[in-house]
Amino acid sequence: MKKLLLGLSLGAFTSFAAIAQTATHFESDNLKAKKGDVSAELGLTGGILDSDLKLADGGLLKFRYYMKDDLALRMGLNISSQSEMEKFYKSDNTAYGTEQFHEFGIALNIGVEKHFKGTRNLSPYVGGDLLFSNYSVRYQETDLQGGSYRAGYSYSEKSPSNIGFGIRAIAGADFYITKNVYLGAEFGLGFLLTNEGDITIKSKTTTSETITTLKGTGSTFSFEPAVNTGFRIGFVF
Repeated sequence: MKKLLLGLSLGAFTSFAAIAQTATHFESDNLKAKKGDVSAELGLTGGILDSDLKLADGGLLKFRYYMKDDLALRMGLNISSQSEMEKFYKSDNTAYGTEQFHEFGIALNIGVEKHFKGTRNLSPYVGGDLLFSNYSVRYQETDLQGGSYRAGYSYSEKSPSNIGFGIRAIAGADFYITKNVYLGAEFGLGFLLTNEGDITIKSKTTTSETITTLKGTGSTFSFEPAVNTGFRIGFVF
């Protein structure tokens, strides 16, 4: 009987130790990013059967560097550029004038995130960003005036560079679907102050040139929330 009880006790202790070791391993098998890791992400919109990749809010790509397991630096960069050109032919189709439109924008945010314990998969966080933006538009006519061909005439209009500065508070969460891959959502609330620069207008013929400068109209101030629609998908390196 003593041998039986001793055998059962040893068996129970061995089983308990194995369970405890497995639980400890499970808890230590943290899927989340840790100190020294770098992550990059972009946005995922649409439904399950109709998904589309797009720029994440506030950045062409969003990067993080984890200074600690629960503290990360973040940076977002968004650059956009669009150009259009249309030809307007002379009545006899022997020559043409052109109308061109070009816009350029850049947005940059730099900030920090404080991550909380969550679970082995879930990493909730809060933080803040400093914001910078710049946007400009240029319109130009060459051998064209008012939509009609005119040899030797040119007109250009450069809109002001709208330069913005701001600050934003953020809150969000990342859910790691496997090691080094996560989905997330984020909410932000902040303000942006934008200053409008001068407008430069040039018109030129074969015999003269006129340059006009229109002073900027001032500045605008906005205070609003911003949400990343759909999901963000990210990768840890």
